[in-house]
Amino acid sequence: MYKILICDDERDIRNALRIYLTGEGYAVCEADSGLAALELMQREEVQLVLMDIMMPGMDGMTATAKLREQSNVPVILITAKSEDNDKILGLTVGADDYITKPFNPLEVLARVKAQLRRYAQLGGMPEKSTALTLGGIAMDDERKSVTLDGEEVTLTPTEYDILRLLLENPGKVFKRILAYVMSRYKAQVIVVLCCILLAVFAQLQGVMFSQTLIDSYILPLLKAGSTDFSGLAAAILRVAVIYCVGIAAVFVQNRLMARITQGTLKDLRDEMFTHMQTLPIKYFDTHAHGDIMSVYTNDIDTLRQMISQSLPQLVNTVVTLVGVLASMLYLSVPLTVLALAMVGVMLLATKYLTGNSGKYFIKQQQELGKVNGYIEEMMNGQKVIKVFCHEEIAIEEFDRLNDELFHSADKANSYSLVAMPVNGQLGNLSYVFCAILGGALAINGFGGFTLGGLASFLVLTRQFNQPISQISMQLNSVVMALAGGARIFALLDEKPEVNEGDITLVHAKYEADDTVTETNESTGMWAWKRMDADGKPRYTKLEGDIVFKDVDFGYDENKLVLRSITME
Repeated sequence: MYKILICDDERDIRNALRIYLTGEGYAVCEADSGLAALELMQREEVQLVLMDIMMPGMDGMTATAKLREQSNVPVILITAKSEDNDKILGLTVGADDYITKPFNPLEVLARVKAQLRRYAQLGGMPEKSTALTLGGIAMDDERKSVTLDGEEVTLTPTEYDILRLLLENPGKVFKRILAYVMSRYKAQVIVVLCCILLAVFAQLQGVMFSQTLIDSYILPLLKAGSTDFSGLAAAILRVAVIYCVGIAAVFVQNRLMARITQGTLKDLRDEMFTHMQTLPIKYFDTHAHGDIMSVYTNDIDTLRQMISQSLPQLVNTVVTLVGVLASMLYLSVPLTVLALAMVGVMLLATKYLTGNSGKYFIKQQQELGKVNGYIEEMMNGQKVIKVFCHEEIAIEEFDRLNDELFHSADKANSYSLVAMPVNGQLGNLSYVFCAILGGALAINGFGGFTLGGLASFLVLTRQFNQPISQISMQLNSVVMALAGGARIFALLDEKPEVNEGDITLVHAKYEADDTVTETNESTGMWAWKRMDADGKPRYTKLEGDIVFKDVDFGYDENKLVLRSITME
């Protein structure tokens, strides 16, 4: 974590800068003079200095010059002196940037990030680094930075922790989702798996019947000129019964998956809402309300799609691939080798497209949470925005967040939507190549290969390529669901607030003997209720005043929000 030194003799300026910097995850230390800043830097490691010029004792120009004798950390001068000569002098004595008061805090943050980025690139940061990578995503846990294809991505602390969880344990979230479903619907899931097996078996039996139909019935009947179709009718009836079993299995599968999906989502919503009631105020102060709402809506919806559609289709795909491959090998080994070679090409295309779309889908979920959170905050604070004429700044910030969401969603969907057409066309090429080679083998009778075998094999080829295309689409949904699942479990894993007290504030009234007792009525009188060792309640009337004297407040001792507050 970067530590930034704020050196200014005005407490209000220091407080304002500290609020914005700590909100971005930076650690902050403070000094009220140039001399105090130099002394502090002898004791602590600082990565950037925000320095005022006009201060008592040692001014900012002198402090910057002396600082340059011992350190090369970036220095940004923030001052009311706006003359060109002052700017030239400040940059000459060693400052890296110059900002005039009054300043826009967002501009200060942007300049701070730019200086820290440049400082890190020039090797000014410590060499120690704990980096995590996955595809084009690189995370440096020491510097708390994330890059996507070499471009730095800004994340909130919560989003950073979720991304680190996915990178460190790429399969952990998926296993946890499966464990959650199985703990509640184990029997139903087993029935669904059996239905998938029955449906695939029925489908393969229908395809393999094409070989029997042509080789054992149609061709012999044509050669013999017979009109006895009794054997053919009986065979068709058997296949019809098998198809009916497959249809029933698909119906039961879909009905059960709807029950499993909606039941799981209901349980998750109930658990999240119940758990949320136990969280401390700190959680809601450090998380945008819109971002919390998006967990209940967007992230839950991604899980719905994965559980109800993606997972069953993936299982169906695997079973179908195994069954189809066994049938293809039974019919013709040479044609199977050709089909597998084309599948290898399709897998390479799928890996490239889903890898890129997965990265951007994660980013899309994060940007969507930011947009929702910002809209929620702007709606709640609309009166404040109007009073301080902050409309233009609010619009600019929304445009920036909306543009970031657009770019990440555009890239994610561009890779995702092109995956199906690419694999579809590769599947068509595989079908054509197999038809040409298979026709030659059947005409020449190579290895006992027949026209009926060719007909069945071509259908199997189409069925073999189609699941590959489906995998490329469903993997994108799984990646989105994992990102949403990580956010859901992050909320559920938040530590609840522990009530360690034994005193309760209750409505109270006076009895006839002037003793204080509890009442359910609103009397305007309050009392502290405490249970004694013998189990009897003891009431003390609420009296006195509340005084805050020189109070510091913050959820993190290194990120204080309020300093030296006094109220009566």
